[in-house]
Amino acid sequence: MGGKILEYEAKTIYQNGQRVGREEKENSMIISMLKNKLSLEQIVAITGLTMEKIVSIGRQAAVL
Repeated sequence: MGGKILEYEAKTIYQNGQRVGREEKENSMIISMLKNKLSLEQIVAITGLTMEKIVSIGRQAAVL
């Protein structure tokens, strides 16, 4: 057997759901920070995301 990890459809669906959930939570937190008037530099320092990513999320949410 060799301990090979098998990929199967249910596992892939579960992992994709987790990824989407984390992205939605991250976006929600960034939008909240922008609405609470934190500076872009502060948000970058807190989240570790790039300025471009934060600006993109803010524009999509019509906060910037």
